[in-house]
Amino acid sequence: MSGFAGPPAGSALLALGRAVPLFADAVSFALSALLVRSLPAVPRPATQARESLLRQARAGAAYVFRDRLLLGLALRPAVGNCPKAYRTAQGKVTTCAAYERPAPKPTSSA
Repeated sequence: MSGFAGPPAGSALLALGRAVPLFADAVSFALSALLVRSLPAVPRPATQARESLLRQARAGAAYVFRDRLLLGLALRPAVGNCPKAYRTAQGKVTTCAAYERPAPKPTSSA
């Protein structure tokens, strides 16, 4: 919806003046802050003895590996990002190699 109504609304505000869209944005942030401030406070839970971070990570990984759907959802972006990471790394290596090459020696024409 914002892609449909946002640009015309922004253009209409900009037609009123350059500062009007920024002012409208500031007012919307202030209104959001007031609304968030008016939310009731959530009581904090009683503190419990915490497990180590490594133990929590192991428990989370075990949970993901037991559920095939979660495992697929976790591995898909990791596998999909491998080619991009490889291309990025190749670009960095090529760029660094280009900077490390010595300048060609001028040839003397005699």
